[in-house]
Parts: sequence; structure tokens; C-alpha cells
Amino acid sequence: MRLIKQVIRALIGILLNKKTAMEYDMPVNRQQTSGEDFLARLFSLADAGKICEAKNELSDVLESGADLACKIALMFYDHLNEYPDSFLEEHGFSREEIRQGVLDVAKCMGALYAAIAIMDEDP
Repeated sequence: MRLIKQVIRALIGILLNKKTAMEYDMPVNRQQTSGEDFLARLFSLADAGKICEAKNELSDVLESGADLACKIALMFYDHLNEYPDSFLEEHGFSREEIRQGVLDVAKCMGALYAAIAIMDEDP
């Protein structure tokens, strides 16, 4: 769980050129409002236990490789990573699937090897 969070923070830092992931927020301009709505929809689906459905919707958008899509994906996986294992298992999802999702986003960003290096580090 901790390593996944570290990778997400590092990738957001790379994507947004921020020193820390804590500096990120969803965009507020009108053009990207749909991104906020989409992220809220993904969170709502996941919170209702429809994690696989949310992931499938995200996968369709992530194929574009756009920075906003990557950002939404990272925020989504960060949200999923906060769930206890029992919730994930109850709804047919696992921590390993979150890890793989983060790696998929890293690959879209061209940062796969950096993500792997962080995940493989010893605690």
C-alpha cells in the first residue's frame, strides 16, 4: 500500500512537474470540468463496490494517453489504494490490480521503469 502511494506521488510529480504530489488538484477551467465530473463518477462507482466497472470506464479514456487522463487514472488508483483489503476482496478487486493499474499508467507516461524501480525498492 505504501509503495503504491509512493509511485503515484512520483508519477504525479513527473506528470505535473511538481515537487510533491500534495500540490496537485483537479483542474478548474471550464474545458476540463468534464474531467472532474468523470473522476467523481469513478469514485462514486468504486465507493459503491463497482470497482471493475469504474476501471473499465477509466481504461477507455486512458488509451488516449492524454495528461488529464493519466492524472485522473492516478487519482483513481490513489483512491482505490485507500480502501481496506477486505473491501477490495469483497468487490472482486485486489491490491495487486491497483499496483498493475499504476504501472499501466506509468507505461502510458513513459515512466514505467521509474515506477518499477520505486516499487521494487526495499522498505
